[in-house]
Amino acid sequence: GTTVTNARLVYNAADQPGGVFPAGVTLTVGSPKNIGSGSSVNLPFTVWADNTAADTAKMILRVVSGDGTTEHGKVTINAGFSDAKPVLNFTPNSIVTGVAWDDTVTESVTLKNNGLGDMNNVTLSLHNMDGSKAPAWIYLNSASAQGTIEAGVSRKIDIAASPVTSQTPEGNYTFYLNVASSNYKATKIYISIAVTQSGIGNILFKVSDIYTGTIGANNQPIQGLAGAKIWVQNELVTTETATRSTDSFGEILFTDLPSGRYKYRITANNHQEQIGRFWIKPGVTASEDVFLDYNLVTVEWEVTEITIQDKYEITLNTTFETDVPAAVVVAKPSSVTLPKMKAGDVYNGEFT
Repeated sequence: GTTVTNARLVYNAADQPGGVFPAGVTLTVGSPKNIGSGSSVNLPFTVWADNTAADTAKMILRVVSGDGTTEHGKVTINAGFSDAKPVLNFTPNSIVTGVAWDDTVTESVTLKNNGLGDMNNVTLSLHNMDGSKAPAWIYLNSASAQGTIEAGVSRKIDIAASPVTSQTPEGNYTFYLNVASSNYKATKIYISIAVTQSGIGNILFKVSDIYTGTIGANNQPIQGLAGAKIWVQNELVTTETATRSTDSFGEILFTDLPSGRYKYRITANNHQEQIGRFWIKPGVTASEDVFLDYNLVTVEWEVTEITIQDKYEITLNTTFETDVPAAVVVAKPSSVTLPKMKAGDVYNGEFT
């Protein structure tokens, strides 16, 4: 029924176990806040510890307001402390690629230290699955000695493969990139490379829309958008094109595409067109998941010519689809006729 003024946390030595602050631990509280009737606020605090602190500590905060004589309770904080350590994350989780004989492919992996401590003396090396040194045709395009990766810092690593016809048989090869550090466990990042002589690859499209995952007319889940038309074209060899339509699962597989970069266009009735790009790598089946937006509102324009020269009467027919798993927004009125206006005139209208 009233306002609490200057609500705050108080950290006093007398309130702590033994009447003293925990050794090596520093705790600071935020600024006072007022609390209106029926409302709530957050009272933040910050705690940190140096190397002299124990593994655990207990701290007690007093909640007071006004001039400090009004006490509302106590908050007990049980804290645990440990050394700041690095944590290595990497993307992608693995590399899958392909390359034709006497050609070169370059892939990248990003290392990131998500821990609180620096990752020291980082070194990189490529190995066969049995731990032996990888062949010379797969190599690092980044320095093998990466030094220190500070907390929160990312590092991009480039890996290249250049198989030679006379030395590298066709087949699938698996390696791993070993990331070693003086203060973190060794981490393996796996690399799969398909070596071919043809330079041919595949791509699998999966097309979905707002109905995907819902129950269809046959009381079965809809797996994808069927009948979507997909057109692909090689960006460098523009005569290399193909067109296919998705099946009942919303999927279609393009096979035997020459390696290279392609662009695609996907169209379907009552859906918005989608345009994108993909990369065909030798011996590899790429995958592309595409979501097509559904046209919930269809607008048709009908122009009727009248006798007055250079003037037309435009009829706007708006069709709203309501039996859809999404919100439909309707604007009223659908059109407004403006009066004759001069420069500087203001006309106020309203749409609901």
